Amino acid sequence: MWGEALGRVFADTHGLSVICIRIGGVEDEDEPLPQGWSTAVWCSKRDVAQMVERAIQAPDDLRYDVFYAVSDNKWRWVDIGHGREVLGYVPQDSTEARRAEMKAESDADE
Repeated sequence: MWGEALGRVFADTHGLSVICIRIGGVEDEDEPLPQGWSTAVWCSKRDVAQMVERAIQAPDDLRYDVFYAVSDNKWRWVDIGHGREVLGYVPQDSTEARRAEMKAESDADE
């Protein structure tokens, strides 16, 4: 939050463009954890890369804003609609879909 506030100061006083990204839970294996609150804020590597790319390509007149980089998880509690409206961020993954893929892979291995 301190970094976001400092970014706002520089955007307002020096005309810099500051895009803040609040990145959800990105895991090494690119798989959501089996349970708990982290399943709501899981973000696939593909989705976080998309958000960073969208932030880099943000409109020139965007001076300051904050966005959540979270996949399209059923139980997410953060607003990804703002990123969709302003940057065109459309997550490609979700905890539920990834778990279904993992189960299908596991079943195929048996």
